[in-house]
Parts: sequence; structure tokens; C-alpha cells
Amino acid sequence: MIIVKKIAIGNEREAFIEKGLTNGCNIIFSYDNNKGKTIILQAIGYALGNEPIFPSGFEYKDLYFYIELKHGKNLTKICRRDHSFIIKHNNQFYLYDSISDFKYFFHEHIYPLPRILKDKDNVPKMVDPLLFVQLFFVGQDARDTSTIFHNSYYTKNDFMNLIYTWKGCCIVEDGVKPEEIKKLLSELKEERNLLIKKSETINKISESIAYVSYIHNQKQINDKINFLESKNTELNALKKRINRLYNSKIKNKNLLNELNSLNRDLNEGKLKCLDCGSNVIGYENSNKNVSFEISDVETRNNIQNVINRRIESADDEIEKLSAQMKVLQQEIRELMKDNDLTVENLLLSKQEILNIDDIDKQVVAIDEKINVLTQKLNAFAEKTKLIKSSKEQIDKQIVTIMNQFYKAVDPDGRLSFGALFSQKGENFSGSENTEFYLAKLYALACVLQHPFPIMVDGFREGEVASEKEDVILNFFLKLPNQIILTTTLKEEERDKYLNRSSINPINYERNQSSHILNSSYVDDFCDILRDMNLSLRKK
Repeated sequence: MIIVKKIAIGNEREAFIEKGLTNGCNIIFSYDNNKGKTIILQAIGYALGNEPIFPSGFEYKDLYFYIELKHGKNLTKICRRDHSFIIKHNNQFYLYDSISDFKYFFHEHIYPLPRILKDKDNVPKMVDPLLFVQLFFVGQDARDTSTIFHNSYYTKNDFMNLIYTWKGCCIVEDGVKPEEIKKLLSELKEERNLLIKKSETINKISESIAYVSYIHNQKQINDKINFLESKNTELNALKKRINRLYNSKIKNKNLLNELNSLNRDLNEGKLKCLDCGSNVIGYENSNKNVSFEISDVETRNNIQNVINRRIESADDEIEKLSAQMKVLQQEIRELMKDNDLTVENLLLSKQEILNIDDIDKQVVAIDEKINVLTQKLNAFAEKTKLIKSSKEQIDKQIVTIMNQFYKAVDPDGRLSFGALFSQKGENFSGSENTEFYLAKLYALACVLQHPFPIMVDGFREGEVASEKEDVILNFFLKLPNQIILTTTLKEEERDKYLNRSSINPINYERNQSSHILNSSYVDDFCDILRDMNLSLRKK
């Protein structure tokens, strides 16, 4: 299981640290609203790469968000500021300047992220945290049971494809329309037959002409052309990748040289800033929102090690790509040694070739279209045949668990879930909305058996009754996952969770209303960032 051990938010002026979470069921509560419960759950998602969903007025771009994860024998510390991520994984140091780069670290070192078919080119792409965290996190705002949260780039179909891919199902391209393809194929074949009839005179042409004619030797010539085009495309792509790696390597070497220059022993003085007179020197990343104090030798060595790893990684990749280029070049040379199709053959009857060239080009173009459409149609039929029953079984399993959960929580309830999302325009209200999301998260945890902490902000939203709450908690306590819930209690519920050994209650009533951050945490927060080799000067 992946366990959140600690969460911290702040800067050099104010901060907040939550380190009271356990591996089991945690309920963060208060007796009034606006005590910071929602901020904490949003901060966890944000530190994991989610889009910012903080309330207006919360200046998150000026803050560092720190999360400490325990997964198996591994300990990963993640600190995010805006788009930059500073990571300490098993005492190894990493720095990323975008969510796209961070998700690949997450994929390699924390948990494999599924790939789904998103674009028209049918190329699988790794899902972003924006979609991924919705498997285990539900916030209080913008709830719409008919779709996903943040449904601008991703859709609910993408979310379903995420689930199917997790369970090992292939994804059929949604844009394929078999009937239209069949009609177009019929028209193309009829057009091709007419062109073939026009080319019947080719049978009377000399043997050399027949040899080079596409119609008579279609497969031999087409295979060679396709092979060369394919290899040249691969070769050009490899060259571009190698050039990018060389450029990155040069930039990192220049940066390393600048840092190495600071290691010189200056016998007649010391390094200082000519503007302010300070002897503290810093390194700032490309986004200019994370800086490291490098006048300290150990910190500077850590940064130099990171840069050296980047250079070594680039060298390894260049070596691999160069080897691939040699293989491709050898394959092209071998093809050119083939004497079956020579320049002499083509020159024997140049004029005759020109006369039939137009027909051949038209037939080639039609055959290419037929080939693409046939492959698309066959792929659609094959994929549909293989995964249709599997997808239906997954849907049925999820819906069955959701309905079992709902009926246990609300035996007199009138809802009956038929899918993971309600119909468009059909939204549940009050406690039914909350019960739907709780049922959904519980069902996904059961079916996917994912290791992530289940987080629900306002798990009693809509006046969920106490007897329903007991049933809900009993369901979630059966799961092996860490549970983090938030709620606002009534005054008469002041001792509600104190006598339940299975619940870890965390009281936020002490926090200042609408301002969870304060100066009392700044010293400890600076210690946390110092462990991440981050320079933060208190003001």
C-alpha cells in the first residue's frame, strides 16, 4: 500500500504541517467550517501532480507543498512549487520542471501509470495525474455525477478506458464507423477495377515494361518502396533524438563547468556578491521558482551529482540510438545491393513507362487507401470481439458493488446505479450525491485493488445520518488502503470518534478560521525543506 505519512504547506513566512496520519482510517474534523480540512486533501492531490483546485484567495503559487509517501520498503519525499518538483527517493535526489516529467518519475519509482488510447493516431499515452487521482480522490466542489472532474481535456470515456486498461483490456478506437468504411471500400474497389481494365494493353508491352509496371509486379516494388520509406523515417527520427540529447548534454556540461569553478581554492580572497556583499551563492532552476544554496559544498555536490547523472543518461541514450542507426543503415545498404530492379531495366522503355505511369499511380493510391481501411476495419472487429465481454464484465462488477454498498447504507433509498456515471443532466442531490461517490470509490478500490489512499472531502456532505455513517465506515475499514476523510461535526457530536479504536480522529478546531497557515510551523517547515536541499530564508 502507498501511505501518506506527512503533508506540509508553507513558505518562509507561514506554514502548516500534518504528521498525525496513520495507516488506517483517519478522519479530520472540526466543529466549524473553514478550518483547513479541505486544503489538506487538496494539497495531497496537488503534490501528486493534480491540477490546483484550491479556493480563490489561496495563493498556492507562493507556497511549497510537501508530501511524504511510504510504499513498501521505499520512502519518497515530494516537494512541489508551481510546476517544479523536487524529489528525494530513497536518499536519491531528483528535480523536474513539469508535470509531464514528474509523471514519468512516478511511473518508474512509485507506481506504474496506465496508458490509454487518447488521440486519433491510436497511440497509447500515459495518463496524467489529473485523471489518475480521480480513482481514489473526491473533493467537495464541482461534483457532477454524470461526468469526471475537470472534463476539459479528458472525458468520462477516457476514465473508463483508464479502468479497462488497468484490468488488462485493450481499447477500441471510438471514432471507427464500420458501415461507412465498408461503403467506401466498395466504391474504391469498383474504381480500381475500371483502372485495371484500362491497363490491359500492358500485357502486350515488352518484358522489361511488364517488369517495372506496378500492376504486374505490385508486391515486389511496393515492398521495397515501403521498406525504404519506413527505414528512412526511423533514421531521421533517431537523428533528431540524438541532436536533442547532444544539445541537452552541452547545456548540462556548461552548467557543471560553472558549478565546478566554484570549487577552486581562492588563496587571496573569497567569493561574494558584488551587488549586496553576501557570500551566499545560489542555483535557480529554469522555471525560476526553486532555488538551492550552493555555497555549501555538500549541497553543491548534490546538484553536481544530479547534473552528472543527466549527462551520463544522455551518453547512454546516444550510444543506444547510434547503435540503432548503424543497424538501419546496414539494412538500407543490403537492399541497394539487390540487382532485381536496376536503373538499366527502367531505361529500356522510358516512353512506355511514362505512358502507363498515371494509371499505376492511381492504382497505388487506391490500394493504399484500401489497405488502410481494411486494416482499420479488421482491427476494429478483432478488438471488439476480444474485449467486449471483458468490458461488460468489469462494468457489471463495479455497478453490482456500488448497488450493494448503496443498499446497505440506505436500505430505503430509491436509487439504482446502472453505470459508473449517471445520465447527462441527471444529478443526485443531498446525501444521495455523497453516497454515490462513496459507493464509486469503494467499488473501484475493490475491483482495481489499487494501493492508493482513499480520500473524500466532506464524506458526510448532504446530512448523511449517523447510522448511515457507521455503515459507510465499516465498508471502508474492510479495505487494506489508507483512508483519509474530512467532515464537520455538530456540537453534540463532540466525542463522536474518540471511543472507536479503528478510527484516528484529527481535530482541526484549533486552526484559525479561513487561514490554516501560521508562523508557529515555520521553523519545522524550514527543516523539512532543508532536508530536500532547498534554501528558504525566514523573513
